[in-house]
Amino acid sequence: MIETLVAVSIVSLLILLLIFLMRNQQARAQDARRKADLENIKISFEDYFNDKACYPPSGSLNNCGSEDLYPYLRFVPCDPVSGEPYVYEPESDCNGYKAYAVLEDKTDPIISVLRCDGVNGCGSSAGAEYNYGISVGTSIYGSNYSAPAPSPTPSPEIYVYACDSGGECNRFSLGHFMLEGCPETYSDRNCEYACADPENRCP
Repeated sequence: MIETLVAVSIVSLLILLLIFLMRNQQARAQDARRKADLENIKISFEDYFNDKACYPPSGSLNNCGSEDLYPYLRFVPCDPVSGEPYVYEPESDCNGYKAYAVLEDKTDPIISVLRCDGVNGCGSSAGAEYNYGISVGTSIYGSNYSAPAPSPTPSPEIYVYACDSGGECNRFSLGHFMLEGCPETYSDRNCEYACADPENRCP
Protein backbone atom coordinates (compact mmCIF):
# COMPACT_ATOMS: atom_id res chain seq x y z
CA MET A 1 0.00 0.00 0.00
CA ILE A 2 2.79 2.43 0.99
CA GLU A 3 4.70 1.60 -2.20
CA THR A 4 1.58 2.37 -4.26
CA LEU A 5 1.10 5.73 -2.53
CA VAL A 6 4.74 6.65 -3.10
CA ALA A 7 4.50 5.68 -6.78
CA VAL A 8 1.29 7.70 -7.22
CA SER A 9 2.91 10.72 -5.51
CA ILE A 10 5.96 10.55 -7.78
CA VAL A 11 3.83 10.23 -10.90
CA SER A 12 1.65 13.17 -9.75
CA LEU A 13 4.71 15.35 -9.19
CA LEU A 14 6.08 14.44 -12.61
CA ILE A 15 2.75 15.29 -14.24
CA LEU A 16 2.62 18.65 -12.44
CA LEU A 17 6.19 19.39 -13.51
CA LEU A 18 5.37 18.49 -17.11
CA ILE A 19 2.29 20.75 -17.09
CA PHE A 20 4.38 23.61 -15.67
CA LEU A 21 7.07 23.18 -18.33
CA MET A 22 4.49 22.97 -21.11
CA ARG A 23 2.82 26.18 -19.93
CA ASN A 24 6.17 27.94 -19.84
CA GLN A 25 7.00 26.76 -23.35
CA GLN A 26 3.59 27.78 -24.61
CA ALA A 27 3.95 31.25 -23.05
CA ARG A 28 7.34 31.68 -24.70
CA ALA A 29 5.95 30.61 -28.06
CA GLN A 30 3.12 33.15 -27.75
CA ASP A 31 5.63 35.83 -26.75
CA ALA A 32 7.72 35.04 -29.83
CA ARG A 33 4.60 35.60 -31.91
CA ARG A 34 3.98 38.97 -30.20
CA LYS A 35 7.55 40.08 -30.90
CA ALA A 36 7.25 39.00 -34.53
CA ASP A 37 3.94 40.86 -34.87
CA LEU A 38 5.48 44.10 -33.61
CA GLU A 39 8.46 43.64 -35.91
CA ASN A 40 6.10 43.17 -38.88
CA ILE A 41 4.24 46.31 -37.82
CA LYS A 42 7.53 48.19 -37.74
CA ILE A 43 8.50 47.08 -41.25
CA SER A 44 5.09 47.85 -42.73
CA PHE A 45 4.93 51.25 -41.02
CA GLU A 46 8.21 52.22 -42.68
CA ASP A 47 6.66 51.43 -46.05
CA TYR A 48 3.63 53.51 -45.06
CA PHE A 49 5.89 56.40 -44.03
CA ASN A 50 7.82 56.22 -47.31
CA ASP A 51 4.54 56.61 -49.24
CA LYS A 52 2.76 59.18 -47.07
CA ALA A 53 5.56 60.99 -45.20
CA CYS A 54 3.75 60.17 -41.97
CA TYR A 55 3.16 57.13 -39.80
CA PRO A 56 -0.39 55.74 -39.58
CA PRO A 57 -2.84 57.73 -37.44
CA SER A 58 -3.92 56.82 -33.93
CA GLY A 59 -6.28 53.86 -33.83
CA SER A 60 -4.78 52.20 -36.90
CA LEU A 61 -4.21 48.92 -35.02
CA ASN A 62 -7.55 48.95 -33.17
CA ASN A 63 -9.46 46.87 -35.72
CA CYS A 64 -7.17 43.87 -35.44
CA GLY A 65 -7.81 41.02 -37.85
CA SER A 66 -9.02 43.49 -40.47
CA GLU A 67 -7.44 44.58 -43.75
CA ASP A 68 -7.48 48.26 -42.72
CA LEU A 69 -3.75 48.68 -43.40
CA TYR A 70 -3.64 46.70 -46.64
CA PRO A 71 -1.38 46.62 -48.69
CA TYR A 72 1.11 47.49 -45.93
CA LEU A 73 -0.21 44.72 -43.69
CA ARG A 74 -2.35 41.94 -45.08
CA PHE A 75 -4.13 41.70 -41.73
CA VAL A 76 -3.80 43.94 -38.70
CA PRO A 77 -2.32 41.57 -36.08
CA CYS A 78 -4.04 40.70 -32.80
CA ASP A 79 -2.57 39.39 -29.57
CA PRO A 80 -2.45 35.59 -30.09
CA VAL A 81 -4.12 34.82 -26.75
CA SER A 82 -6.45 37.68 -25.86
CA GLY A 83 -7.36 38.57 -29.44
CA GLU A 84 -6.99 42.24 -28.43
CA PRO A 85 -5.17 44.79 -30.59
CA TYR A 86 -1.65 45.88 -29.80
CA VAL A 87 -1.31 49.35 -28.32
CA TYR A 88 -0.24 52.01 -30.79
CA GLU A 89 0.77 55.54 -29.77
CA PRO A 90 1.85 57.78 -32.70
CA GLU A 91 3.69 61.04 -32.19
CA SER A 92 1.71 64.17 -33.09
CA ASP A 93 4.39 65.36 -35.55
CA CYS A 94 4.10 62.22 -37.74
CA ASN A 95 7.75 61.40 -37.17
CA GLY A 96 7.55 58.60 -34.65
CA TYR A 97 5.45 56.14 -32.69
CA LYS A 98 5.43 53.51 -29.97
CA ALA A 99 3.74 50.10 -30.07
CA TYR A 100 3.32 47.82 -27.06
CA ALA A 101 2.50 44.23 -26.19
CA VAL A 102 2.13 42.19 -23.01
CA LEU A 103 4.65 39.36 -22.66
CA GLU A 104 3.45 36.41 -20.60
CA ASP A 105 6.93 35.30 -19.54
CA LYS A 106 7.79 37.95 -16.97
CA THR A 107 11.33 36.52 -16.70
CA ASP A 108 12.13 37.28 -20.37
CA PRO A 109 15.45 39.18 -20.29
CA ILE A 110 14.21 41.65 -22.93
CA ILE A 111 11.88 43.18 -20.33
CA SER A 112 14.85 44.20 -18.18
CA VAL A 113 16.90 45.22 -21.22
CA LEU A 114 14.12 47.61 -22.24
CA ARG A 115 13.76 48.64 -18.58
CA CYS A 116 10.03 47.95 -18.78
CA ASP A 117 10.02 46.06 -15.49
CA GLY A 118 9.27 49.11 -13.35
CA VAL A 119 6.03 50.02 -11.61
CA ASN A 120 4.24 50.99 -14.83
CA GLY A 121 5.80 48.63 -17.35
CA CYS A 122 6.99 50.64 -20.35
CA GLY A 123 4.81 53.55 -19.24
CA SER A 124 2.04 53.15 -21.82
CA SER A 125 -1.19 54.91 -20.91
CA ALA A 126 -2.91 51.60 -21.75
CA GLY A 127 -1.65 50.01 -18.53
CA ALA A 128 1.27 48.77 -16.46
CA GLU A 129 1.00 45.24 -17.88
CA TYR A 130 2.52 46.39 -21.19
CA ASN A 131 6.10 45.26 -20.62
CA TYR A 132 7.43 45.08 -24.18
CA GLY A 133 7.44 47.48 -27.07
CA ILE A 134 9.06 49.04 -30.10
CA SER A 135 9.56 52.68 -30.96
CA VAL A 136 10.67 54.75 -33.93
CA GLY A 137 11.68 58.40 -33.76
CA THR A 138 10.95 58.61 -30.04
CA SER A 139 11.68 56.96 -26.70
CA ILE A 140 9.92 53.68 -26.01
CA TYR A 141 8.80 54.99 -22.62
CA GLY A 142 5.35 56.50 -22.20
CA SER A 143 4.35 59.36 -19.92
CA ASN A 144 3.61 56.94 -17.06
CA TYR A 145 7.08 55.43 -17.10
CA SER A 146 8.76 54.86 -13.75
CA ALA A 147 12.33 53.63 -13.97
CA PRO A 148 13.02 50.51 -11.90
CA ALA A 149 14.79 51.34 -8.68
CA PRO A 150 18.48 50.51 -8.97
CA SER A 151 19.64 47.58 -6.90
CA PRO A 152 21.48 48.86 -3.85
CA THR A 153 25.20 48.28 -3.94
CA PRO A 154 26.15 46.27 -0.90
CA SER A 155 28.64 47.94 1.39
CA PRO A 156 32.03 46.26 1.26
CA GLU A 157 32.79 44.10 4.27
CA ILE A 158 35.55 45.59 6.42
CA TYR A 159 37.78 43.21 8.32
CA VAL A 160 40.22 43.70 11.17
CA TYR A 161 42.50 41.35 13.07
CA ALA A 162 42.53 40.76 16.79
CA CYS A 163 44.15 38.43 19.29
CA ASP A 164 41.66 35.86 20.58
CA SER A 165 41.68 34.60 24.16
CA GLY A 166 43.98 31.72 23.17
CA GLY A 167 46.65 34.06 21.79
CA GLU A 168 45.88 33.45 18.10
CA CYS A 169 45.53 36.29 15.57
CA ASN A 170 42.14 35.96 13.84
CA ARG A 171 40.23 37.97 11.27
CA PHE A 172 36.84 39.45 12.26
CA SER A 173 34.34 41.56 10.37
CA LEU A 174 34.15 45.05 11.83
CA GLY A 175 31.34 45.10 14.36
CA HIS A 176 31.63 41.40 15.19
CA PHE A 177 30.42 40.75 18.72
CA MET A 178 33.74 39.11 19.68
CA LEU A 179 35.54 42.42 19.14
CA GLU A 180 33.68 43.96 22.07
CA GLY A 181 36.13 44.42 24.87
CA CYS A 182 39.16 43.70 22.72
CA PRO A 183 41.97 46.00 23.86
CA GLU A 184 43.35 46.37 20.32
CA THR A 185 42.59 45.57 16.66
CA TYR A 186 45.12 45.34 13.86
CA SER A 187 45.22 45.75 10.12
CA ASP A 188 47.68 42.96 9.40
CA ARG A 189 47.14 39.22 9.68
CA ASN A 190 49.89 38.79 12.25
CA CYS A 191 48.36 41.28 14.69
CA GLU A 192 51.77 42.93 14.69
CA TYR A 193 53.00 39.89 16.67
CA ALA A 194 51.29 41.26 19.76
CA CYS A 195 49.24 38.17 20.68
CA ALA A 196 51.94 36.70 22.91
CA ASP A 197 51.08 39.40 25.45
CA PRO A 198 47.86 38.42 27.32
CA GLU A 199 47.00 42.12 27.73
CA ASN A 200 46.42 42.36 23.95
CA ARG A 201 43.98 39.45 23.83
CA CYS A 202 40.21 39.69 23.51
CA PRO A 203 38.19 38.37 26.49
